Amino acid sequence: MPKGIFEQSPVTLNGYDVSCDIESLELMLGRREPVNMTGLCSVWEENLSPNIKLWGVRLNYFINFDASSSGASITAGISTVLQTVFNSTQSSGVALVIRSTTAIRSATNPEWSGLIGIDGDFAIHAGAVAEGKKGSARLKGMGTLSFLTSSS
Repeated sequence: MPKGIFEQSPVTLNGYDVSCDIESLELMLGRREPVNMTGLCSVWEENLSPNIKLWGVRLNYFINFDASSSGASITAGISTVLQTVFNSTQSSGVALVIRSTTAIRSATNPEWSGLIGIDGDFAIHAGAVAEGKKGSARLKGMGTLSFLTSSS
């Protein structure tokens, strides 16, 4: 993918377009850390590496409780949407879709999608004097992360 400026990256969370409320986003991939299996009689440290993959998202956002609809796209303030994720009883998580830009999905404009849940605490209301109201959240991948590069 060519170098570019991070702008106009569509983000849909639980069916809502929350792109306009996001200040920054990181999609993180990883593997589970090795497990230390060193016993008292071992002469060297022994580690086993489980093949458990994980992923998640770090969001920094502007707090917004607006709830509205525009055209065919359902939009709502991210604070309202995060509350729906928090209140969800779906143990499998809720849908998250991220695309690199607003252009059609392609090899140079990939799309990532999967199911997520709230991972730890998130700011439902925060701010400082004479500053924009901002919060942050971590979302944990609840299964496989799909990486799509074709439009169909």
